[in-house]
Amino acid sequence: MRAIDISAHQGVVNVKAIRNSGVERIILRAGYGRDNTDMKFHDNAQAMINLGVEGAIYWFSYALSVDAARNEGKYAVEHARKYWNRCVIAFDFEYDSTNYCRKNGVAVDKCMCTSMAIAFLDEVVKAGYIPCIYTNQDYLNNWFDMKVIKQYIPDVKLWLACWYNENKQDIKKPLPANKQKETYIWQYSSKGKVPGIAGNVDMDEWYGDVANVSDPKPLTPVCNINILNFQKAINADAKKKKLVEDGIDGPKTQAARMGIDLTVKSRGEVVRWLQTRLVELGAKIEIDGIFGQHTRK
Repeated sequence: MRAIDISAHQGVVNVKAIRNSGVERIILRAGYGRDNTDMKFHDNAQAMINLGVEGAIYWFSYALSVDAARNEGKYAVEHARKYWNRCVIAFDFEYDSTNYCRKNGVAVDKCMCTSMAIAFLDEVVKAGYIPCIYTNQDYLNNWFDMKVIKQYIPDVKLWLACWYNENKQDIKKPLPANKQKETYIWQYSSKGKVPGIAGNVDMDEWYGDVANVSDPKPLTPVCNINILNFQKAINADAKKKKLVEDGIDGPKTQAARMGIDLTVKSRGEVVRWLQTRLVELGAKIEIDGIFGQHTRK
């Protein structure tokens, strides 16, 4: 199964275009460190639920102790619960993670890395989600003792980064058969190209279960930053609070949007909001709050 993993580093992405390109599963960075939410997690997760794209999440660890890693597991579970009743949750502890430990005076070693992974994944299992560890061969050799991890987390899945196919969108050189047997997800490139994403993206091949892995919750309203800013703009132009600023596209917000009458030289905060969104999506216009010919075009 073709998959990708994304985070705020990819900026604004078009999930529909990604899905239509043949990508069947998207792995999202939910957050990192001490309960820091990835800035694009909610937007991307909401779009995936809307479009029926199966999902998984990972949490980038900056844990300085086993207890901190356990807390990161709890943060990851809470983020997953907003969108999925069941999905893969991966522990992501990399070179930046070990460097962060050393900079903070923590002497991280294989025993500590292994214990932190177990603590994180234990929270995932207790919450009923699918435990996974993202790693590469160096970390498997020198930082994680998978035999010990499997003693405590027998059903742990392996997400292996092995870039034989760097700069590739499609697999050219396959993962060896013995590696495939123990690998649940293979990240085979960090420089793939996919419609709907500007720039490079990590490419993955999903070898594991393809059914009943991602169980989405019924779509529930969540605060959308773009809608929230629109509501604030409407209220600012009206010079009174006409809309509740909750980031939810309810009937009153929809009516306000349908009631906007923009003509050339219209100006105000709604125009500024519109220009800001256009620039985020790639338009080359000035954000000046004036609905000129460039904005109209």
